[in-house]
Amino acid sequence: MRQKYLHLGDLELKIMNIIWDKDCSCSVSEVHEILYPGSKLAYTTVMTVMGNLHKKGVLERKKEGKAFIYVPARKREEVAQGAIRNMAQVFYQNNLPEFFKCFLNSQKKLNKEEIKELKKKLEDFEKETGES
Repeated sequence: MRQKYLHLGDLELKIMNIIWDKDCSCSVSEVHEILYPGSKLAYTTVMTVMGNLHKKGVLERKKEGKAFIYVPARKREEVAQGAIRNMAQVFYQNNLPEFFKCFLNSQKKLNKEEIKELKKKLEDFEKETGES
């Protein structure tokens, strides 16, 4: 049975990346200004999507005056790990070496420094989990 994960659409991810990157509380108008600078278009769309993210449990909000102020309820890493687990399960039936190979092949070109860093991350993971 597949583990349920939190699916976020493209606009939801754009909004969450803005909030995660800011690393502080944000209003709908602040997020709207970053997404659509100088435009009055789509304010209600941003407001609706941020409300949906609150309902999904990804954002927390509190009322300040007439507006809501939002902060992340989940870390970027937590949401990303769930999506990655789901992809590995759906496409590779949890065959992680094949999933990892696919990930590497999906990159246009890794330079030597990036490959070295990936190897270090794998070594660190082995040490942390006690696997060898």
